[in-house]
Amino acid sequence: MYLRTVFCTLMLALPLVGCGATADLEAVPQAKAGCEVATAELLKGGDAMLPGRNCMSCHVAGQQAAGEALGTGGTVFGARNSKTCNTGGVDGVTVELLDAAGKVVATTTTNSVGNFHFSPNATNFKNVSARVTKGAMSLKMNTPVDVSVGCATCHSPTGLAGDRIYIQ
Repeated sequence: MYLRTVFCTLMLALPLVGCGATADLEAVPQAKAGCEVATAELLKGGDAMLPGRNCMSCHVAGQQAAGEALGTGGTVFGARNSKTCNTGGVDGVTVELLDAAGKVVATTTTNSVGNFHFSPNATNFKNVSARVTKGAMSLKMNTPVDVSVGCATCHSPTGLAGDRIYIQ
């Protein structure tokens, strides 16, 4: 309990953190960056867990969800500047990682809350960018990304990219 509370408290400094603590909803960092308090349902785990938060704050070696490590992950929203985390994600969006030559090296699809993730093996590339596609709409990143961090590190109202990953 103490370690989980300390972890959540320390993580307040990061842009969009979603601690997976199931006992203390008030310990889950909230909203400077537009994330409302997570509901008990969102803390149960699974693919619908904590949309819009930084998946990599928990799903890496040494953190509380290390047993379910991810290569990277994030949420695709329906609006460019979505102010919420728990709602507004878009399902059925294709998310691709592209190498420096533009070749697709990994593909996944968002789930019912807009979440997606790639396995650690899918992110062993240098100079990777990403593309999201739904129907005729497609958006591609113009610069390579550091896939070792969660997408919400930059794609948040307070992050370097200035807005969420979105498809309208």
